[in-house]
Amino acid sequence: MSIIVPYRNRQEHLGRFLPHMVAYFRRDKLDHRIAVTINIIEQYGDAPFNRGKLANCGFALTRDSSDYVVIHDVDYLPMWADYSWSAKPARLIWYGLTLAEDWKNFFGAVTLLDNAVYAKVNGFPNSYWGWGPEDLELSYR
Repeated sequence: MSIIVPYRNRQEHLGRFLPHMVAYFRRDKLDHRIAVTINIIEQYGDAPFNRGKLANCGFALTRDSSDYVVIHDVDYLPMWADYSWSAKPARLIWYGLTLAEDWKNFFGAVTLLDNAVYAKVNGFPNSYWGWGPEDLELSYR
């Protein structure tokens, strides 16, 4: 499994994320047999953040070394989640969503996709700059 973390200018979150994830996968009984890489894909420059493009770059870099990817926001820390492979795309974050959000279509924050599925739908759109609905568009694909 390749965990892809689209990232820019969130050092405090990254400083918590990396040690937490390492500890999580060392202790979690369901996931300890899964080979895991954590890939921080950083955007450089002053253009608005493009999470979709960063996720796609991360996928291109890791697709040959894993069977599936988890696109993981740096500010979500698992207490418990099932990171094991799934043939169908899966959202791994459920708690913390509010009624104001479209939770039935919510597909962001932490998303697991088989590599074949990611390639078939051509990943995330590259056209959303800033915080946009790239995750919603991926769910429709």
